[in-house]
Amino acid sequence: MKKIIFFPALFVLFLYPLLPAEGGGPQMGQRPLAASRSNLGCLKADIIVISDWSSSIVGFEDFIRDAIYSFVDGLVLSEDGLKIGLVTFSDSAVIEQHLTSNQSKALETIFDLRSKKGSGLTDMQEALEQSILEFSSRREHGCGRQYADKIAIIISDGDPQFKDDVYRLSQEAQLELGMRIFTVLISGPAYVNEDFLKSISSEDSYFKTDYEGLKSLLEQLDLCL
Repeated sequence: MKKIIFFPALFVLFLYPLLPAEGGGPQMGQRPLAASRSNLGCLKADIIVISDWSSSIVGFEDFIRDAIYSFVDGLVLSEDGLKIGLVTFSDSAVIEQHLTSNQSKALETIFDLRSKKGSGLTDMQEALEQSILEFSSRREHGCGRQYADKIAIIISDGDPQFKDDVYRLSQEAQLELGMRIFTVLISGPAYVNEDFLKSISSEDSYFKTDYEGLKSLLEQLDLCL
């Protein structure tokens, strides 16, 4: 049986929760994607990309890696502005890149995913747990900043194990921490669970694309709050 972390214990790491943010997207009444990345100077944010790397994405790893690489390459990172992190998940979650303002380091980490093949199950729960800890401003737990917005971008086919726990954790993260959760459903040959990804996303922060369109969608994603 999977060991379930007592979720509220994660949230006490954040002494000053941020208010939930509002934003937009291109579908189902959402506002359009940003036309460019130039407006990201309005943010002081810690951003973690949380990407599915399970067996359902086998054969499409390059599409995901290249899309994340292009997304990060288009950001302007700094100690006082944007920081980026990366978590992948399959049978378990891996923090591939701790939150950093070092763009070259982040891009090198993403490039090195070329040797990482999709496999195993879809433990999105652990990926969210690891990301929440990474967002913590307490250095023994994570690399986040206390007064920075917390943004998670989950890329998946949307059919993880332990859905009830993932849903509960996503809601608590948004309500207790003010985290904004973007979800991107990749529609491909594997079974997809669109309703589930919609259910865990923040308001107006759910998107759907295919592998070929993922790069363009991430490049245009409007993160300004």
